[in-house]
Formats: sequence, C-alpha cells, structure tokens
Amino acid sequence: MREDFSKNNYFPYFKNQIWDSEVWNNLIFLDNKLSEIKKKCSVKYAVNLTSDAYYAVIARKHFTLDQKIPWYENNNYNAGSIFYDSFFILFEKNFEQRLLKHIKNNQIIILANQQNFPKINVLNNVIRFNDYSMSYIDIPYSYYNKKKIIIIPNNCKI
Repeated sequence: MREDFSKNNYFPYFKNQIWDSEVWNNLIFLDNKLSEIKKKCSVKYAVNLTSDAYYAVIARKHFTLDQKIPWYENNNYNAGSIFYDSFFILFEKNFEQRLLKHIKNNQIIILANQQNFPKINVLNNVIRFNDYSMSYIDIPYSYYNKKKIIIIPNNCKI
C-alpha cells in the first residue's frame, strides 16, 4: 500500500526517494555492513554484480568501485544477461582480469544476487568463489531488491 512508503534522511543523496521500509532497511543494512567491512578488513575495491545501481552508489562511499557501468547482473535463467554483457564488452575492458586479480589479492568485495554464489558467469567466464575461499553476508530481503549478498574475501572476518 502506498502509505507504507516513506522518505528517509539516512542517505543525503536518496533523501527524496520514497520507498517502503523493507527497501530502506535493505540499503541501510548494506551501508552499515560495508562500513564495518571497510574498518575491519583490508579491502580496497568493490564491484556491483547486481542490477541495482543504488548498491553501487552506496559501495562507492566506502570503496573504489572498479567498474564504469554501476551495475552488472548475470542470471542464468534471464535473457537480460546478454544485455548486460553487451554493455560490459564495450565499456569494461579487462573487467574479468581485474576482478580475478582483486579476488586473488583479497582486495575486493562483490555485491551479487544470492543465486550467483558459489559461482557466477562474468562475460562467459565462470568465477568459482569457493576456489578462493570466499564467503558471503546476507543482505535483508526486500520485495524490490530481492535476495542479495556481499561476497567477502577469506581473510575478512565479519
């Protein structure tokens, strides 16, 4: 119902957005968890492998976002993956190589859909997070955001 939607001043740059409380909780949790990761772990980079560009805006507050296009999503069941790949092929040169380098160096967190763990296809390259002993943190579900996770390096103890 429309009365369940409200503004929230937590994020100055989203203060005019009107979302339901689940979305606000999702985004605020993400911001707080990224802040905690930044303080406790030696992570420098982030990538947003979801279709939610708001996640990229929040991640940029804490980390260097190592992508020009603020979203990417691979859903094995979704034809939209071809759409995302076509943008990345044009604008994100060497993305997979940079991503793998950061993963190997424990220098990156990855925002993703839960279905993309323990593996994801990025531009037709399969990345198996278990090969790098990566784990994830659940982001609270919201109808709009669905089930998202923060994939963290093996040396990040949160």
